[in-house]
Amino acid sequence: MKKLLIEIFSILGIIHGCRESEKALIAEILDNRKSSLIIDTRSSREYSRSHVKGAINIPHHAIGNEISKHAKSKDQKIMLYCLSGSRAAAANRRLKSLGYTKTVNVGGYSKAKRILA
Repeated sequence: MKKLLIEIFSILGIIHGCRESEKALIAEILDNRKSSLIIDTRSSREYSRSHVKGAINIPHHAIGNEISKHAKSKDQKIMLYCLSGSRAAAANRRLKSLGYTKTVNVGGYSKAKRILA
């Protein structure tokens, strides 16, 4: 199933530019979406206007202080997005520095909507 998802996403150009390890993690997360955490790293104002269904809002600057309230463990699968991918990248680096092992920056909101919808 994971390989099929990767192939479909690659054909559609949805995960273009992702490393192979990120592609595999995205497929794994989507395959087990119920146990995954989707985090919108934009401001609360941006989040309130629109967000991916099922996403929680943790602004990128607060990720270090807030993540433990939402993640069950440091091995939980976590997908991050923002408007363009920059804030999600910063949040992803912070989570990795805190020891979270299965995190991926999906990128911008448009891409996240296509992948996670």
